[in-house]
Parts: sequence; structure tokens; C-alpha cells
Amino acid sequence: MKQLISDVRTMSLRRLKISIRNLDTILTSVVTPSLMMILFVYVLGGSMHVEGMSYVNYIVPGILIQCIGQCGSNTAIAINNDIKSGIIHRFYTMPIMKSSILLGHIIEAFFRSIVTTMIILGIAYIVGFRPDMQVHNMLLIILLLAMFILMISWMSILFGLLAQGPEGAGACAVFISILPYLSSGFVSVDSMPVALAVFAKYQPMTPIIDSLRALFMGEVFYIQEYLLGMMWCVVFIVICFGLSQVLFKRKLQTS
Repeated sequence: MKQLISDVRTMSLRRLKISIRNLDTILTSVVTPSLMMILFVYVLGGSMHVEGMSYVNYIVPGILIQCIGQCGSNTAIAINNDIKSGIIHRFYTMPIMKSSILLGHIIEAFFRSIVTTMIILGIAYIVGFRPDMQVHNMLLIILLLAMFILMISWMSILFGLLAQGPEGAGACAVFISILPYLSSGFVSVDSMPVALAVFAKYQPMTPIIDSLRALFMGEVFYIQEYLLGMMWCVVFIVICFGLSQVLFKRKLQTS
């Protein structure tokens, strides 16, 4: 266990140092969601009417989800680059715990996502976001966001292992980032066409976004919806973790 902790720390620090040297990894995760938030609030916000709250308060949870999805793109590219460059093969021949290689990427992605999420919340406050929550709401928000970040991080690792190159790995952001638009992130599900409303209602992002919104704004909180969002996160974490382990070993054996 001591060796695993030491190896994971080493791999995490390696990835963190690379991210610090390449601040564009954080900028790319922040710029797009920030621009979308400004666009929706100042250009389209005047024609958007949400009952009981301002439009900026309504869309911030969806923007946060989109931001974390953008971070996932960088994680997918990073693991794919490590495999293509051969550095992971060198790590694999060293006397280290092999699981620490992927865990290092996950921990770095987790902290990078937290930093970008805090930046987005700061920008949201500047453009008018005003949460109204209790301390226990904040704890529930942190827990749900942490689980969502882990889910996106493991999904991104899986995308990075499946992709043939960095460009394909980065395409995972398109898949992840589009789902908030097809949920309750920017408009009410009830205002959508029937077929799209059915998809939006039952896709994983909707209960997560709705729970975050209710917790941020101190609204009526449905524990079933919160647990459904957590369940989606746990299911995807387990699936992506298992598939990533299998693909990672296969990649190294066949390379």
C-alpha cells in the first residue's frame, strides 16, 4: 500500500507539473464555457424566461458540467499522447505499481477540474450568479461534483485508450459537451419537442444538473433525483474503470 501511494503521488505530480507548464490546458477548459455563459446571459438571456430565478442562475449548473467535460478532453489527449510517445512503456518496465500510471492521470484531472470549476464560478458571479444555499447544500454540491468529475475523468481515460491519435481522443469533448444542451441545462425540458424531451428527461446529465440547481438556489430538493445522479456517476465510473484497465493492459502487450 505504501508503494502504491508513493507511486501514485509521483505520477500525479508528473502530470500536475506538465499541466502547470502548459496553462493552455486550463484556459481551453475555461474559455469555451465562459463564452457560452456570456453569450446565453447577455445575448439570449433577455428572451429567456425562467420561473422563479434569473437566467444566469438557471444555466450555471449546465455551464459547470460543460466545463468539466472540456477538462475531460485534455485528459483523453494526455493519456493518448503518453501511449504514443512511449513513455508509458518505459514506466511499465520500472519497479512501480502499474495501476499508479492511470491513477496519476485521474488525480491530476480531478484537481485540474476543481480549479477550472472554481474559475467558472468566479466568472459566473461577475455576470450575476447569486447562489442561495445552506452549508449542508454546499457539502452535497461538492460530493456530486466530485463524483461527476471522477466519472468524466474515467470516461476520458477510456476515450484516450480507444482513440488512434490525440485528435480522436480530443473528440470525446464533443460527445460530453453536447449532452448539457440536450438536457435541462439551458432550457426547461417541458419546452422541448416530445421526442427530445423524453431523451432529455432520462439522460444522465439532467438529474445531475437539476440537483445542482436546486442545491445552489436553495429550492425544493428531491433526494431521489440526487441519488439518481449519483447512481449514474457510480455506474459509469465502474464500467469505464473496468474497461480502461483491460484496454490499458492490452495496449501495452500489443505495442
